Amino acid sequence: MGAGAATEGHGQGLSLSFVIDSARLRVAASRLPVGGAANAWFPAAMAGRRRSAPAKERRGLTLRLTLGKDVALGPGKAELMEGIRDAGSIAAAGRRMGMSYQRAHDLVAALNADFREPLVATAMGGPGGGGARLTPLGEAVLDAYRKAEEAAEEAVRDRLAWLRAVMARRD
Repeated sequence: MGAGAATEGHGQGLSLSFVIDSARLRVAASRLPVGGAANAWFPAAMAGRRRSAPAKERRGLTLRLTLGKDVALGPGKAELMEGIRDAGSIAAAGRRMGMSYQRAHDLVAALNADFREPLVATAMGGPGGGGARLTPLGEAVLDAYRKAEEAAEEAVRDRLAWLRAVMARRD
C-alpha cells in the first residue's frame, strides 16, 4: 500500500510516500517543484475551495492510503464518514465540507463499492425521515484510517519539526 502528501515551501515541495507492510511504516521523501508550470494541472477554480480541514486543524501530514487499483482512502473520505456519523446525513456531511450532495453521494457509493460490505447504510426519506449512518465496518475502517494517520504523524514528527525549523518565515 502507498500514499502521498505534499507540502509547499519556497518554490519547492516535499513529497512523502508511505508504505505500510507487516506493521512497519517506511517513509521516503523526494524534492519536487511546486508552483508555476509544475502545477498547471491544478485548475484555478479549485484554488479557493476549502480543503478537508480548516488551517487551524490541519495536521503537519496528509495521509492517503492506496488500498488497491483505483481505491484510496484519504482525509476527504474520512471527514465525510465522520460527518455522516455525526450528522446522520450524507447531505449534511457534504454541506459541512462545502461539497455538493452529488459529490458526497458519489464518494459514499465509491466507499461502499470498494469494500466487501457497505461502510455507510442509508434509509429513504419520508414521514419517518431518511438518513445515513456508518455500519460497524464503516466505524472500523474510519478508526483504522485515523490510527494509521496518527502512526504516520508519529513516524515523521522529528523530520517535520526540522523542516519547519528551516523554513523561511511567512508571517
